[in-house]
Amino acid sequence: MTKLQIFFVGILTAFGALFVEILASIIAPEILSREIFFPLESALLLAIFAEEILKIIFFRKIFLRIKDQSNFFLPAIFFGSGFAIVEIFLNILTNPIFRLELFFSYIGLLLIHILTLSLYSFYFFHQEKVSFFKIFLLFILGFFIHFIFNFFVFYEISPILLAITLLFLLLIPAKIGFLAKNKKLN
Repeated sequence: MTKLQIFFVGILTAFGALFVEILASIIAPEILSREIFFPLESALLLAIFAEEILKIIFFRKIFLRIKDQSNFFLPAIFFGSGFAIVEIFLNILTNPIFRLELFFSYIGLLLIHILTLSLYSFYFFHQEKVSFFKIFLLFILGFFIHFIFNFFVFYEISPILLAITLLFLLLIPAKIGFLAKNKKLN
């Protein structure tokens, strides 16, 4: 698959997650309006759940079709960027007034999706046989990281600090991807 195709599958996956979220809100609105912990609604947890599950499923299918798997990081960047573009666009539609905090939240959206997809990609890159238990653990890790990001955004805890932290965390898979591409990583 080309990088552009991977990008567009990321976009389609984001719309798939949005569809699941809308469908769930139509089927069970009273459940999704409940506050589970803190004032975070269960709808937010469902959104994270749908996004991370669909990202794992569709990214795995894409990863199997990539001819050059020498760098696991690039497909994660393109898929994550496509996914994030949809979220950023929808956020801009709901918040048309530009504020610097929103800009850093949008950067954070881009980085969080690339980060979680880098984790998934790293796993798929190094596993010949995929284990359901390991995928479940990977999902839990992605869910937790995404939840922490949303928690920071929800409580407006320094979007600049959050974006810098995510950027720093992205350096880890980027470095691993560079080492793997140059055959310095077993």
